[in-house]
Amino acid sequence: MKTQSKPNKSNRRGTTTVELAIILPVLVVLTFGALKYGLLFLRAQQVTNVARQACRLAIRPYATNAMVENEIDRLMTAIGLDDTGYSVVMPAVDSLVTAEELTLEITVPTEKIDKLTLPIWLPLPDNIIAEVSMSKEGPGT
Repeated sequence: MKTQSKPNKSNRRGTTTVELAIILPVLVVLTFGALKYGLLFLRAQQVTNVARQACRLAIRPYATNAMVENEIDRLMTAIGLDDTGYSVVMPAVDSLVTAEELTLEITVPTEKIDKLTLPIWLPLPDNIIAEVSMSKEGPGT
């Protein structure tokens, strides 16, 4: 008659260690990748909000380019992106006529806002670009 032996706990511990060694690096990369992309999406939304707010100012009847540029600088400083080397593209605000479309674009290099230095193989865009279009308001609106 054969007796069945119970599984040895020390054998199981070695299996658990091997499984952990295989799975842990994958979980760490996924966790930090989620953090990196989450930060990138947050910054993209903040830059879009700056562009939207600046465009709202730019479409007002008596707005000037200097007013809009000062507002963009103020807002970018408020969200901590003033030293990122961002660029702004917009037409001459004071030369637009009522109901003409105004498009404002802010571009921020991703490398300047990426605070988590992770493996280079994670695909990231080169720039965060926020583009907003609105119609110029007239004096009577």
